[in-house]
Amino acid sequence: NDNAEAHGIFDTRAWATSNPYQNCFYNYMLATVYVALATYDENPGTFVHNGGTHTVYLYMNGLNDNDGVYYDMLDFFYAKLNQAAFPAMDTHGYGGGWPEGENYGRAMKRHIAEAFLMLKQTAGVDYFNDPQHPFLRDAVRYQLHTVQPMGRLLYPGGDASQEPTLTVNPYDRHMMLLLADGLEGTEESEYAQYWLNHVYTEMNGISVMIPVDFFHHRPELPERDFSELPTRYFAEGIGWVNSRTGWDDEAISVTFTCTDRFTGHQHSDQNHFVIYKGGSSNAVQGWLMTDTQPYSSTLPRSSWYHNTYVIGNTSQRNSYFEEGEIPEVTGEMIKFEATGDRTTGYTYAVGDASDAYWTNPGGYSHGDEKMTEIFQRELVHILPGYVVAFDRITLTPDFATVAVECFFHYPYVQPSVTGNEIRSTTDVGRVFQKILLPDTYTINWVDENVEAGDSRMETFRLELQDQQTKPSYQFLNVFYATTSSVGSMPETEKVTSSSGNMVGALIRDQAQEQVLMFSTDPTGAPPAGNIIYEVGVDLKSRHRLFDLEPGEGYRIDLAVLDNVKRITVSPGGTWLTTSQGTLEFDLSDVEAAVPVVARAK
Repeated sequence: NDNAEAHGIFDTRAWATSNPYQNCFYNYMLATVYVALATYDENPGTFVHNGGTHTVYLYMNGLNDNDGVYYDMLDFFYAKLNQAAFPAMDTHGYGGGWPEGENYGRAMKRHIAEAFLMLKQTAGVDYFNDPQHPFLRDAVRYQLHTVQPMGRLLYPGGDASQEPTLTVNPYDRHMMLLLADGLEGTEESEYAQYWLNHVYTEMNGISVMIPVDFFHHRPELPERDFSELPTRYFAEGIGWVNSRTGWDDEAISVTFTCTDRFTGHQHSDQNHFVIYKGGSSNAVQGWLMTDTQPYSSTLPRSSWYHNTYVIGNTSQRNSYFEEGEIPEVTGEMIKFEATGDRTTGYTYAVGDASDAYWTNPGGYSHGDEKMTEIFQRELVHILPGYVVAFDRITLTPDFATVAVECFFHYPYVQPSVTGNEIRSTTDVGRVFQKILLPDTYTINWVDENVEAGDSRMETFRLELQDQQTKPSYQFLNVFYATTSSVGSMPETEKVTSSSGNMVGALIRDQAQEQVLMFSTDPTGAPPAGNIIYEVGVDLKSRHRLFDLEPGEGYRIDLAVLDNVKRITVSPGGTWLTTSQGTLEFDLSDVEAAVPVVARAK
């Protein structure tokens, strides 16, 4: 404070000191704790200038003394914490994730965890185990899921400034050291300690952290193997879902995100997903379906570089809002459920980014005119290896003829294409993609290395478009993630109900055939009337119908003609849907089949 006569040490009202959604705010909070504890009961609260004695005080926000004036720095910290930090952590941080992504989110967690640990060790204030604020307890579970199989790479969310491939590095270890210490006596502490003892971290890359590790490490803390935990996780605050086949090195990990985009370091990636297959000695080779993020720290944040959509040659917008206003919702996860075990279960999530596309969004502006009425992505991970993405998009009337482009990214080598099937292979993994909708489409490949002039962007972008221009679109893609030794994808075909109220996919997996159906209503509303579809499957096939009325009873009737099964699902009955509107059944559990009279030829 250059002007001593100002009598105050005050916030600049800048993002680093007043915005609780920026990681630098938490570094500022950490510095405040350091100063407050170092000068506790020593600072007289006054200073002498030009022969006069003046009182030192702190403003809460800028020079607005209506927001609070504090004469004790520790009281000032507590006020900042309760009025700014906790409201952010308890909402957008609910579940342990952070909207800025893995790199800057990790920085935020390190800073606040260190501040909390200092307060616990000196003032006896335990914010780690406050049941009203579970953010740091949740952060342990989130960290376990954001680390990909093999324990070497993180999910590529947000900017990656220090390390372009988002390698698990000493900052991750530092964060887990703080959490294991601060949460001592809890299961989360034991999971963090197990991670510290068993996940390899290369320390030489950020050598300054080696002495930090030495002083923070407490080898006497008990550990608990986190492989006992469920393999599916939903961090609600950032609309982030991770589903994996297990905690082993060979596991398949699928991550899907849809959240409000409103702060720095976020990308325009709502309704974006990635697929990772462990088992490679070269960890980066584990990415099967990815974006450009793992290969470049200079990745543009625009939607072109993520597995999502570009509408009217325009990226997704920022949820712009003035101070004091409620942020607009540009993306949110509206459904999530995970059932079954690691080999026969499924994970289901629905992201709604209907308000993400406006003209002229700029870097962080609102945009001028809305282009989409509906953009929903329904993602199903059928464990272990199938991922089904069903997308519905409806344009606003003024933009009913603009281009709608669906993007997918493959690493290293341009995949091969045979009919409607795409194949991509890394050293130990292979992924197949089957395009089932649109019925007629065009594809275009873009070498992003050449496009961006950046040799680190080792990805090929698949641009998928419907050949027809229309106001409403539906896309259906089925992915099969497996080992590189698997030569072909099980036969996969489109299934449509007779009345057209549902559409989906039949996957002829040898172990168990799978049928998935989705509502064709442009808004995703439950289909009206009976649902009748015919498939050539055996009786042990498993059927999942999504988008039905939640928690309602349905009747299932089965009829057989030769090898074709006709399934009729009608409202009213003893088969109950889940709270998310999913009806799941094995055909063998349906009442005895009734033969159908042969059709006249």
